[in-house]
Amino acid sequence: EVVNELTKNVMRCEEEKKALAEELSQADFDREMSENEARAKEEARTVTFEQTERENAALRAQVLELKGGVALAQSRQKAAEARFDLLQTQISNEHEDAIETL
Repeated sequence: EVVNELTKNVMRCEEEKKALAEELSQADFDREMSENEARAKEEARTVTFEQTERENAALRAQVLELKGGVALAQSRQKAAEARFDLLQTQISNEHEDAIETL
């Protein structure tokens, strides 16, 4: 009877050992899945960050291009205004010369 009781205890311990091994295996699997999920999220954040950095660089380049275009337009406008002033001065001088000639 003692042997029978010991056999039952050994079997119960073996079952508990098996159940604990399954729990441990499931815990390892869950931990690995969590790590993979965390790694995937971090990679996605990195990709998003890098994409944002590229978009920002492209936008900065566009801003510089637009600023250059504005500066060129302003320069052309000033040159046109200077030519206009020169023509007005020439017309005025020619008008005065014509009046003096009369």
